[in-house]
Amino acid sequence: MEHLWGYPLADKLKAAIPSLMAVKLVNDASAACAGEAVFGAARGLKRSIYLTVSTGVGGGAVVGGLLLRGELGNAAEFGHTIVAPDGPVCDCGQQGCLEAVSSGSGLYRRAVEAGLVNADEMGWAQMGYWLAERLEQKDPAALALWARALDGLAVGITNLYNCFVPQAMVLGGGLSALVQQDEEQLRAKLKQRARLMPLPQGVVRFSANRDTIPLLGVAAVAGGWIGQEA
Repeated sequence: MEHLWGYPLADKLKAAIPSLMAVKLVNDASAACAGEAVFGAARGLKRSIYLTVSTGVGGGAVVGGLLLRGELGNAAEFGHTIVAPDGPVCDCGQQGCLEAVSSGSGLYRRAVEAGLVNADEMGWAQMGYWLAERLEQKDPAALALWARALDGLAVGITNLYNCFVPQAMVLGGGLSALVQQDEEQLRAKLKQRARLMPLPQGVVRFSANRDTIPLLGVAAVAGGWIGQEA
């Protein structure tokens, strides 16, 4: 989609469909962040971070009650912050991105490389189910794979907390359900990582509406319940 960066899509849509009162664009992770800030786990807070841990890792940020957009509308690409400089190569070409270490697609790629999964028999879309089953069985290889993913997530969360000092950091997306099941291990890793500013109790939260929160966020932005940073 990078070929659309800077393209005035909203203006073009408004011109093409004059009956529309307004057209606003927001990416899915930022929309989810808006949804959590208006309706969900960060409701009423002025500073919050959202991380979607799913096929990839996306993000959004609310600062001063406003959803961050960035110059091209692509602020808060937290999945492409580096958490393991010597880690796996990401689809973006960089090495050690949070997405490469902790997302479903990253886990799938490493499972295939390690011979744990046959790519001819299972696609990346089944990775969450495969991982949940293996973790329940206490499979040593799956446990090691998952521990590395949680470590990358702990580094990413710590980095974001140090940068934004948010009142809430909400985790959503399909894989966040597995993270929530293993919350104790994540919190132990966060305790090891967050030395300068230990994370206060209750800052890390989990979305209660993983499937619907992006749509609620779109409604929040379109309805003017949350503003966007200019």
